[in-house]
Amino acid sequence: MTSIINVVDSSAKRVSELKCIQEVEIVEQIAAGELETGKGSNQTCNLKRGGATRWSSRYYSIKNLKKLFNSTSYVLKNMIDHGLTGKIRGQALRAFRAIKSFEFVFCLLLLEKTMGITNALCKSLQEQSQEIVNAMNLFSSTKGRLEKLRKDGWFDFFASVVSFCASHAIVAPDFNAPYLEGTGRPSQQQNCVTIEHYYRVEIFYAVIDFQLMELNTRFNEKTRELLVLSSSLDPRFDFQSFDIDNICSLAEKYYPHDVSDLDDLRTELEHFEYQFSKLEEFQNLCTLLELCQEFVRTRTPFVLIES
Repeated sequence: MTSIINVVDSSAKRVSELKCIQEVEIVEQIAAGELETGKGSNQTCNLKRGGATRWSSRYYSIKNLKKLFNSTSYVLKNMIDHGLTGKIRGQALRAFRAIKSFEFVFCLLLLEKTMGITNALCKSLQEQSQEIVNAMNLFSSTKGRLEKLRKDGWFDFFASVVSFCASHAIVAPDFNAPYLEGTGRPSQQQNCVTIEHYYRVEIFYAVIDFQLMELNTRFNEKTRELLVLSSSLDPRFDFQSFDIDNICSLAEKYYPHDVSDLDDLRTELEHFEYQFSKLEEFQNLCTLLELCQEFVRTRTPFVLIES
């Protein structure tokens, strides 16, 4: 996908051509009643290169390529026919063959589907002022939706891929035919499976399983508990999340050697709970770092900070 975007997006002339084609398509679709009109509707967009660190940028890169599928194919075909050099024509030909293949479309739509499910969680985790509890709730719903897609979503997804290919003149294979590995030579065939089995098991299930594995690895039960308990120290909104029981559990489970007496900690927390609404110094704090800095600056005794 990246190579296709790079071929089209590397030239201002091609970007301009892509925009012109897109504008014509929008006018034709509106005239045919396929698009609704209204303020902010049917605006043109560009192909986006996915960022190296922002996962959401990759998702929107996929969405834009899908939206500009016909326009991109047309630009590539024009490059094949009228490219200035053999190198340009060769790059365009490879990109065109890729984008017009069933496997490319299958993977494009699968990534759009799975990353659409994980996008809200990714955006939440990238927020500097994120709500930890809300992020963990998003983790649960994201995992649940991926599991539901794996269990019940194959037939609807597969039908959407076939429909997309039919509307974009892409030939779908015979899904009951045997899947041939490599160049198709008999010596290269290890598993006798159908093409349908290959797309369902080797790609659809495999991609979803990888996403679920990533979620479980990054947010195992211990990590989620630590994050939720730590959210009780969030000073925002006048310590709305402050919870003495959770903070004591945090100290007992994760800092047993740093907090020697939980009763002393609870007593200090009860004093602080009464004081923070009265002390101006602790108003309008936004992060745990700011809270710790304020403890140090005001020399407020607190077991977790002193340790």
